[in-house]
Amino acid sequence: MAIIGGLNSVPDVKVLILYILNYAGGRLSKENLLQIALDGGTAEYFDIAQAMDGLMHSGLIDFVSHNTPNELYITELGRETLSVFENNLPFSVRRKNQSALLRLLAEIERKRSVKSHIEEKKNGYEAVCTLLEGEDTLLEYRLFVPTQIQAQIIVDQFESNPTEKYKNILQLLIDEKLFDEDI
Repeated sequence: MAIIGGLNSVPDVKVLILYILNYAGGRLSKENLLQIALDGGTAEYFDIAQAMDGLMHSGLIDFVSHNTPNELYITELGRETLSVFENNLPFSVRRKNQSALLRLLAEIERKRSVKSHIEEKKNGYEAVCTLLEGEDTLLEYRLFVPTQIQAQIIVDQFESNPTEKYKNILQLLIDEKLFDEDI
């Protein structure tokens, strides 16, 4: 079934995959690459899978290492090929897939900056929640609660909006007048 406003041939999908990998500026897992192409709504699953296989066999994309056979990158030959065919991709397809890639990268970064887990203790559980910005720890707290369900609720609430939790804690700890000013 053809996608309206999308790519309907495997050669076009190959160019799209090269475009996504190049635009990502590094490596992507097969799952992330598939997610971006599907999220962009511009290609079908089987066309993407067939295109990735063809690109691998042609040496246009490759595994980062044989120890991590899930991560792909665009080769120099792939970049050269893309430079010839990139303008064949409709602008709308490029824009949709750039947006999908940016959403995915933002989600990956958010997951990297938020760490939380539950530790079982002698008389209960401890919810450990950490918010990072790069190498800096913005917030880290440990809350002891009697049940694992309570600890899970704390972790889930933190993960749902960690920056809002950070802001709320600052509001509690800093004079409200000072908080209204730029910190």
